[in-house]
Amino acid sequence: MTVDLLVTINFIQKWCGSAAIYQRGVSYFRQGRVIELEADSFGASWYAQVAGSEMYGVRVHFTDHDIDATCDCPAFETHWACKHIVAVLLEIEQIQRKKIGRSTRDITKPGKNKLDSHKYHKAEQLIDAFVKGAITLGEDKQFHAKPSLTVEYSINNYFSSRSKLLKIELKIGEKRLYIVKNIREFLQCVKNQEPFYFTKKFTYQPAEYDFSVEDQEIIQILQEISNQEDFYHRQQNYYSSGIEGGRALSIPPMIADSLISRLAGRNVTFEEQTGLTFQSHCEELPFAFRLEKGNRADFQIDLTSLQQTSYYEAYGWLVRKNMVYKLSPAQKDLLDNVYPFLKESGDSVLQVAQNQMQQFISHVIPGLKQLGRVAIAEQVSDQIISPDLQAKVFVDQQDERILAQIEYHYGDMIINPFQPESAEKSAKEIILLRQVEKEQAIMKIFESTSLKYNGKECYLEGEDQIYDFLYTSLPKLQEQAELYLTSAVKSLIVPRQQAAMTKIDINSEGNLLEVSFDLEGIDRQEIKEILQSVVEKRKYYRLTSGAFVSLEDEAFQMMNQLLGELSLSQGQLAEGVARLPVYRGLQLDGIINGVNRDAVKLGKKFRRLLQDLKNPDAIDFVLPSDLKATLRDYQQVGYQWLKTMAHYGLGGILADDMGLGKTLQAITFLLSEKNGTLEGRRASLVVCPASLVYNWKSEFAKFAPSLEVVVVYGTPDERGRLLRQAKPDVFVTSYPLLRQDLELYEEKEFDSLILDEAQAIKNHLTKAAKAVKQIRAGKRFALSGTPIENSLDELWSLFDAIQPGFFQSQRAFSNLTREQIARMVRPFILRRVKQEVLRELPEKIETVHQSELTKEQKELYLAYLEKIRQETKDSLQKEGFEKSRIKILAGLTRLRQLCCHPALFLENYSGQSGKLEQLMEMIENALENKRRLLVFSQFASMLQLIREKLDHQNKSYFYLDGQTPAKDRVEMTQRFNQGEKELFLLSLKAGGTGLNLTGADTVILYDLWWNPAIEEQAAGRAHRMGQKNCVQVMKLIARGTIEEKIYEMQQLKKELIEQVIQSGETKLSSLSEEDLKEILGI
Repeated sequence: MTVDLLVTINFIQKWCGSAAIYQRGVSYFRQGRVIELEADSFGASWYAQVAGSEMYGVRVHFTDHDIDATCDCPAFETHWACKHIVAVLLEIEQIQRKKIGRSTRDITKPGKNKLDSHKYHKAEQLIDAFVKGAITLGEDKQFHAKPSLTVEYSINNYFSSRSKLLKIELKIGEKRLYIVKNIREFLQCVKNQEPFYFTKKFTYQPAEYDFSVEDQEIIQILQEISNQEDFYHRQQNYYSSGIEGGRALSIPPMIADSLISRLAGRNVTFEEQTGLTFQSHCEELPFAFRLEKGNRADFQIDLTSLQQTSYYEAYGWLVRKNMVYKLSPAQKDLLDNVYPFLKESGDSVLQVAQNQMQQFISHVIPGLKQLGRVAIAEQVSDQIISPDLQAKVFVDQQDERILAQIEYHYGDMIINPFQPESAEKSAKEIILLRQVEKEQAIMKIFESTSLKYNGKECYLEGEDQIYDFLYTSLPKLQEQAELYLTSAVKSLIVPRQQAAMTKIDINSEGNLLEVSFDLEGIDRQEIKEILQSVVEKRKYYRLTSGAFVSLEDEAFQMMNQLLGELSLSQGQLAEGVARLPVYRGLQLDGIINGVNRDAVKLGKKFRRLLQDLKNPDAIDFVLPSDLKATLRDYQQVGYQWLKTMAHYGLGGILADDMGLGKTLQAITFLLSEKNGTLEGRRASLVVCPASLVYNWKSEFAKFAPSLEVVVVYGTPDERGRLLRQAKPDVFVTSYPLLRQDLELYEEKEFDSLILDEAQAIKNHLTKAAKAVKQIRAGKRFALSGTPIENSLDELWSLFDAIQPGFFQSQRAFSNLTREQIARMVRPFILRRVKQEVLRELPEKIETVHQSELTKEQKELYLAYLEKIRQETKDSLQKEGFEKSRIKILAGLTRLRQLCCHPALFLENYSGQSGKLEQLMEMIENALENKRRLLVFSQFASMLQLIREKLDHQNKSYFYLDGQTPAKDRVEMTQRFNQGEKELFLLSLKAGGTGLNLTGADTVILYDLWWNPAIEEQAAGRAHRMGQKNCVQVMKLIARGTIEEKIYEMQQLKKELIEQVIQSGETKLSSLSEEDLKEILGI
């Protein structure tokens, strides 16, 4: 039967079902990999062999409307189609076109005419490039069925620009070898898997022939050489390899070692010598030299073995016959100097005069030993002596000059290196073998100094030069030689036993540190001037006696650091004793840590201070008996730390992670500080955000009911009456009310000051921050889980409140490095994170949920984005960043509101919000799964929209924002934690701090805040001590909007606290002009 089915390109592509398989089949078809294609008499069944990684058999059988094809390759078993079948079908398609009288077609893209195919020409080229690459790298490396060709390599030298270089030529064949007349074209054909014509009898066919693995590696190196040569041809018109014709390829030095090592053992001729052996970095080359007596009193050395070699300086090779020796750098340096001389002299035996022998034995012979074996005749060796070198350096002072002299002592022989004739006075029958390397080491030190030679003596002058010689050069010379210093020179050097000493202790009253500096044998006035020189960072100070005091040793370097970091005044230096606040104690310890203890002396009281501050539990402060709580271990450590700091009159920041009980630790401390008698006892003051004042009162009542606590709240008259008349143990007020009632507070002096959520005073310019710093209290502590939110300036503001003067001025603070700040604050900040101390606390899982803007919402967003981009560009150009900042941030807020819901600022908007719809689905799903939720938003108006949705669905919830009275906050919190209602809506700022909402196990952050620390606080309402369930924290982000950019920025800010508090090394991040441009994509 005849077959009516015609194979078309469209049919083949549809049958194969994979564009990738089809394209690989096209590539195989083009490369002629289909071999022995046969058909039965009806044309219904076809058989072929296809050359892949192996020879694969393909069978194609035609039915009325389809084909049945099989291949014995592994891919067919998996995909039921393969490139081998595609290649065969393309061959059949061409044959069928010829039979029906159609011209054969160029296989490009199925279903495209020639006009269209030009359109896709570049894509087709790219596909072919990758397909060929895959074939070259994958299959053909493993295909061993093809016969391997024999390759013969021929290497010869040529000269280019006075350099002796090497070139390589090839012969290739199966039985008979043919010269490769164009080596570059041949290498390109091998790379591209294309045929290369030699003669009528032989053509290299990639589908028929292969190379051995070893030859493939060599050919790949030659291809690399050819590519580099081609590159230089294109880059430099004047480039020339120095080789005429196309048979040879120059071997560049950078690739030569790799090539020659692979050629060793192959079919190769090197400089007409058959075979090649490559030996890399021989410690002793196989050459022999003999030194013996010559005629009369002369000597001679036989250098024949070197004369019989070829030296390739460019490659660092020494070649003898077919042996290639790779020289070490030292051997190469030696031969670079020696080989030209050997070739020029032409003599294999070198004559040496008697008066040359000392230099020859000392310099030449050691060098020749690096190149081979040196034999010295007995009658010569009998004359050689090699006593140990004793180098002596003599130093004297004459007027204001230093004189130095070197002598090399070899037994009774003395050599002055500055007078060469002194080395020639030895007896004629004696040959001195000098220790050249040691002599050169000493001379190198001399040459590095400022010494001058006038033909008679070495000398130097000038204070700086004399100091450098005495304190830098002499110690080095002492390692190599014996020093002989006159008494005049010795008087210029301060003895080591007179080293500087720093003494640190606490004064008798126990309230100040005393730091003094001393130098034994030097009076107080000169010590003052020495300290001034240290401040001026001078290298030395010259005493009135003329002696130089080096200020570069460890003791003075430590002094320099102390003077710099402590900013000691001229007056303090004049006294010789600096008096400092006790809080500088650990800063001092950080500076002297690791310094030689001989340079510092610590007093008993100071050592005790360090021990107590480093180990807060060392002093056993008893817990108050009337405390109504059981402290966890880490909370007891926190209490001991607070007590220890207070004991030494120091302030600090309790910076525990949110939810670890900072309030309880502070209450325990205040309870312990309560005095037994009412007379003379001062109250303590707690300042917190307005929303937390009653929360503090509730916590006091719960944990310390014996303390009388008064909340300073109400009208101005009521607050004034409370402050004047009440005699409680603790006053509690808010930052705003403290600012308003500051005059009343200034009248009082408090025992302790506790600043809760102290980040409220992070800006030192605010009235609240200024008011806090006016409060008089002997003990001052801040509580904050996020003492740094945006910049280090916030830390300065906190310390200015709890430890005034610690950082001096803000300008001085800004000049400190992060490492200096971290070292200074570390003793005064106690921070523990949940993962460290609450092993039983369930994990917190944070996820990001992306929502899509609705179509109407997206149109609005893109329109506003373009508008704000243009406005921002104009503002930055006309007004600059600082003046435009508020305007730009306002525009960004509009964009963020559009992401939340356009109705937040578009009154007539009646459309939907993709994020709000997603939120309602998440709430529904969470409630169905018995989850209890906190939903935070920074926009109160957004919370109102959420409330409307919830009301419409008859879902009950608690609601809290900045307008919620403090008492109601506490009541709602208690009711929610007791299980009432499943949902709590909170504004991010009002509900993000001070609340304990462990009744929730899911936190949804509807919109992102610039600062991740604010969001961490919000999540910390649920993920805190007392939580029993895993807490899910979900952040909602509108995809393709600035919210994605804000999230990226948050990740840069996230480790800001650890930078200083836990000495992390991540970068500080704040909202800069670059940040705003990045967010807006401009």
